Amino acid sequence: MRIKHKHKLFLWKSLHQVLPGREAIVRRTGKGDIICKQCGETNETVEHIFFQCSKAKMKWNMAPLQWDGLNEYTSDFRKWWSMLMEVKARKDGMEHIALAVDIFWHIWKAKNEAKFEGKDRHPMEVVRKAVDDWEEYHKCQQAEQRMSISETETANEQEDRREPEGNMLIIRVNVGQHIEGQNMGIGITTTNALNQIGVAWMLKERSTGSAVLDNLVAIQLALCKLKERGWQNIQIQTSCKQILNMIICQVPSNMRIAAHLEYVNDLSSMFRTCSFDSQPGNGSTNTLRYKLSKQAMHIYFDEEFFDPQCLSTFL
Repeated sequence: MRIKHKHKLFLWKSLHQVLPGREAIVRRTGKGDIICKQCGETNETVEHIFFQCSKAKMKWNMAPLQWDGLNEYTSDFRKWWSMLMEVKARKDGMEHIALAVDIFWHIWKAKNEAKFEGKDRHPMEVVRKAVDDWEEYHKCQQAEQRMSISETETANEQEDRREPEGNMLIIRVNVGQHIEGQNMGIGITTTNALNQIGVAWMLKERSTGSAVLDNLVAIQLALCKLKERGWQNIQIQTSCKQILNMIICQVPSNMRIAAHLEYVNDLSSMFRTCSFDSQPGNGSTNTLRYKLSKQAMHIYFDEEFFDPQCLSTFL
């Protein structure tokens, strides 16, 4: 399914009932209030956040998608999603499913904005933002598909997907800037035990304005990329020592950071070996990952490099 990597992660969390709603937090920590603060009616479960809360219902009433035939499954999100998958074969079925994920994401985001920032967005504003984001990503995907890829490059890509046996892959992540609401570029490089550069990525996301949160988001996206390629033995290196201490000690400074740390923990558990360390030469502006992160702020969609020679222009 062609959706953003952060949406894939969000969907995985939702389907596995580990999205950090109030009920999940109380179940995990034994502390806090389990009741939804938006409506004050019942427990804040994934199903309540997405379907049953009065705030969510208002948004769905204004959405361009209506899934009336699935109403009987709204008490079990996994069952609801399973039934939704049956529309894949229909005309534009996958596009409609992707839009539904965008709406879920913005319902979740609006809930957190109300909780953490005191913002109460109008339901139509939330839905419009979800549709705009979906249309923008869909157009980028169409543009990407129109780019020709030679059979040789495709064969090289398949070959590069195979992880060298017994090797620990080193993944270094760099984030370009931390200005809230503006683009932040993310540069990701992979090297093998011989320090040879393999695959690299340039990604673009919206900055949260926090260096800590931005770096956590970048690590999450890197883990998603690595999981897609089927690699199992990895070490993530970050230039943010505060992040490294939080991951190792599991002592977040607030609830937002705690939620992102949970994402990282859940993703890292999906690998055979996944460790975290600090990057050598922290702060250097002469590294490939730094240059990729700067360039990534100006791209229209994510870029992936398989041939080290393609990266020579950045060195």
